[in-house]
Amino acid sequence: AIAIEGFAPGITQTSSAITISPLTGEITITGFSPSITQPGTPAQQQILNRLKALLLAGGTVASTRVFLHRVDPLQPDELPAIVIEEDGPERAEIIMMDGGERRELDAIVYCTLASSITAPADCMTFGLAAEKLIAADPELKALCQFGVSMMERSTIINGEGDRFLAASQQKWRFAYWVHPLNPDVINPT
Repeated sequence: AIAIEGFAPGITQTSSAITISPLTGEITITGFSPSITQPGTPAQQQILNRLKALLLAGGTVASTRVFLHRVDPLQPDELPAIVIEEDGPERAEIIMMDGGERRELDAIVYCTLASSITAPADCMTFGLAAEKLIAADPELKALCQFGVSMMERSTIINGEGDRFLAASQQKWRFAYWVHPLNPDVINPT
C-alpha cells in the first residue's frame, strides 16, 4: 500500500512501475496489472478456467457445451461443442531480478460440428466467433499481460458413421507473469 500525506514539491519518486509527480502529487502506475490469485489453483488452470467461462458466456452455437480437458469422445447429441485442451509443456523464462518468470501456456480450442456438406465453412464461422471472444476478453488480457495470440488455425474433418465431425482447430498462446514461489498468483506485485 502507498500512503502519501502533504505535498513535497522538491521530491520525485520513480520506479519501473510507480511515478509520483512532484508538482501535483498524482500517482501513475504503469507496466503491471494488479495481482490476480485463486489460492491453490495453478496459474495455467486459472487461464484455462477463464477461457472456458468466456466461451460458455459468449453465445456461440455451442451454447453450454464447452468442455475443458474432455477425455470421452463427443456424442452426436453433444454437438455443436467447444473442447479446450492444454497443448504441450508450459515454457518459462526468468525476467525479473527477484526471479519472476514470464510463462507461456499453449491451448487448443476445437469448435466442433457434426459433419455436413457445409461443415468446413460452418466451422470457420464458428471458429471466428470463438476467436473474437478470446481476442477481445479484458479479463483474459488481465491474466495474460504478456499477450494472448493465436498461433495456428486449421479445419479438420474426421471420424466415421454418426461420429463424423468437423472442427475449427485453433492453437492459442497465453503469456503471463508469476513468481516461482507463488505460482498461483498471476502478475505478482
